[in-house]
Amino acid sequence: MSAITQGNESMAETILETATLSVNHKDSRLGKPLLTGAIEGGDAKIVKHILGSQKAKINVKDSIYGQSPLSWAAQSGRADIVAELLEIPGIDVNSIDVKRRTSFSWAADYG
Repeated sequence: MSAITQGNESMAETILETATLSVNHKDSRLGKPLLTGAIEGGDAKIVKHILGSQKAKINVKDSIYGQSPLSWAAQSGRADIVAELLEIPGIDVNSIDVKRRTSFSWAADYG
C-alpha cells in the first residue's frame, strides 16, 4: 500500500494490475481505503487507475474519521481529484464524517 500512498505510480499500477491488492483494501493501521491513500499520495494517475476499476467503492469511508474519498480530496485541496470524483454517478456529496462535516465544508476550509 505504501507505493500507492507515496505516489509511486509504476509500482502502484503493477500491484493493482496483478491483483496483489484489492482496490477496496483498507490499511490495517488507520482503516483508510486504497482510494483515500492514493488521494493523500497526490498522484492523480493512480487515483484514476483505481477509479477505472469497476469494483472500486467510491463512497467507502475510512474507519477512524469516517471520511469519504471525496471528503479527503476536498480536505487535501485536490480540485482535480474532486472534479474527477464528482463526475462519477453515485458519488455521495452529502456524506458526513465523525466531525459532522461534508466534503463541501472541507473544501471551504482547504480548497
